[in-house]
Amino acid sequence: MDDFNETRFMHERNSNNEGMQRRCDRFNSWLETNELMDLDYSGPAYTWTRGNTLSTRRWARLDRAVCNSAWRVMFAEGSLRHLMQNQSDHCPILVNTNGFAPIPSVLIPFRFQAAWMCHEKFTEFVSNNLQNDQPLIPFVYSFADKLQEWNKQVFGNIF
Repeated sequence: MDDFNETRFMHERNSNNEGMQRRCDRFNSWLETNELMDLDYSGPAYTWTRGNTLSTRRWARLDRAVCNSAWRVMFAEGSLRHLMQNQSDHCPILVNTNGFAPIPSVLIPFRFQAAWMCHEKFTEFVSNNLQNDQPLIPFVYSFADKLQEWNKQVFGNIF
């Protein structure tokens, strides 16, 4: 596992230029030549970010773990987790040879994203899901679940 400073696919970065597809192809060719495979991961999609404004903001999946077929057979459940970025411009990554238990959704805090209010379908979503006849606490939990699903299905990745 390492910072390879390359991506395998164009969707693994937010900025593209003419030579980027060629670089992805070379990296994939190098992996294939060395009989290496990418480990599946969980966590944030991107492992590196830089830039302080929307116009200068860049992100990519530069950090990854690869293995050969012998390692994969020995550690069939092995997987990679991208951890949350802290002080570095890279997210720490962690490999577990036994895999990771899924994080229960009850442990992931709900966070309202102000950008949702700018989406053309947000007001319609709220109107369709507002239930005044339900007790407040169960409604809030239910609405938060629906809003998170709407975020995935309609709004998309905020970054």
